[in-house]
Amino acid sequence: TPRVSEICPGTSQTLTAHGVLGDSIYWEESAYNQNTWSVITGANAATVIVTPGDTMDYRLIVKYAAGTCLRDTSNIATVLIQDTSTVPDIDVDSYTYCTGDNVTITGLGSKGTSYQWHVDSTNTGVFIPWNSEVVNDTITTIRITNMNTILPDTNYFVLQVLSTCDTKFSDTSMIIIHPQPKVDSI
Repeated sequence: TPRVSEICPGTSQTLTAHGVLGDSIYWEESAYNQNTWSVITGANAATVIVTPGDTMDYRLIVKYAAGTCLRDTSNIATVLIQDTSTVPDIDVDSYTYCTGDNVTITGLGSKGTSYQWHVDSTNTGVFIPWNSEVVNDTITTIRITNMNTILPDTNYFVLQVLSTCDTKFSDTSMIIIHPQPKVDSI
């Protein structure tokens, strides 16, 4: 078993000790780096399956003669709980711009390992990736220059936040681009 295992919240990890020799075997757990060990009830074999709610340390204790003789303690195995993403808030639900304007849309308060903007220019609910992936811990921004030369009149944007364990999407933000007024002649 590796010394550090990374899992998503709510999932399990199997820990296996090798080279075990003794007639009394039990597993202990402690909050990460706290060394406050407690016995895991019913974990009396070389293999244990754990489903921790937080990052935890585990170790195996082996004894002979029900503890009358010496005991041995395994190395510590840490089961690290990975972060999940949080849903971002878009700074404004709807924007109205004129042709040629610059637009900045910002996703606030999200947490993840990467971000990806998606756009739907046809109002069909089919979003395609827009721009490049942005990696940032707290905020991500998309900036579109010279509106209406690269997008049609109405567009819908969502921000996808990814983590090792999950993916979440923001609410939709609508961008309306008003065309440039024009008159040919009188």
